[in-house]
Amino acid sequence: MGTLISIVFLLYLLCIIFYSSSWIQDNDIRHVALSFFGHAVIISQIIVPLWATRNERSFTDASIVHTTKINMLEAFLETADGYHAFSEFARIQFSYENAVAWKACSDFKRHGGNSIALYDTYIKAQSVMETNIPGTLRKYYYDIFEKSRKGHRILGYESALDKDLAIFDRFREAILKLMVLDTLPRFQVHPLGKGWQTFVETQESHFVLNHLIGAIDRPENLVVPFDGNVQKVVDRVRRASANTRTDSKVKRELLATKT
Repeated sequence: MGTLISIVFLLYLLCIIFYSSSWIQDNDIRHVALSFFGHAVIISQIIVPLWATRNERSFTDASIVHTTKINMLEAFLETADGYHAFSEFARIQFSYENAVAWKACSDFKRHGGNSIALYDTYIKAQSVMETNIPGTLRKYYYDIFEKSRKGHRILGYESALDKDLAIFDRFREAILKLMVLDTLPRFQVHPLGKGWQTFVETQESHFVLNHLIGAIDRPENLVVPFDGNVQKVVDRVRRASANTRTDSKVKRELLATKT
């Protein structure tokens, strides 16, 4: 769809350049190209994303543990390949600022840094890469970085903020929720998101194996995993365990034959 928009836009530029041509004026090619360009934008940015969400479950579905879904996305973004794929997709979806804002908050959480610069770049109203966060949250950070800090610079207030590694936790969580709602559904069905499902299945299996191995035969007691389907995860783990046991049995038989 991006290629189509580029072609129509190029056609429109040619119409402007050769506007004096009688053929263009007689057939009103400029306005036809402009009309196609407008329709291409509407289809690619509104209709296609809405169509892609037709089979999605509501984010408020009680069968989904919201925090688990958010944590799954954050774990995916913490991998180099995951962040690269997701941020590239966010770039073409015009939501790149969310991905880089999350990365900035994640780095700050680990190592600290310039808190004022992070606020001025991603949170402050009319900033260079302003993110679409709730007004109450923006005001919360405004009170910290602009309203309350006045008169405190001499006392080292800014340096204290730089050392507060949890100061952007609310902002990071808001960005993750926004990406789960807005970007993740389309990312899952895009070629750039081909590694997402494999990552989710691996994480779900590890979750069951590491934390609930004792309850493997009682799925009704399991915590609901990412996709809400407990039995599917249990069956996957059982198949993996069965394959492991089969491989071990074959190896023992081969060793016995050799001896």
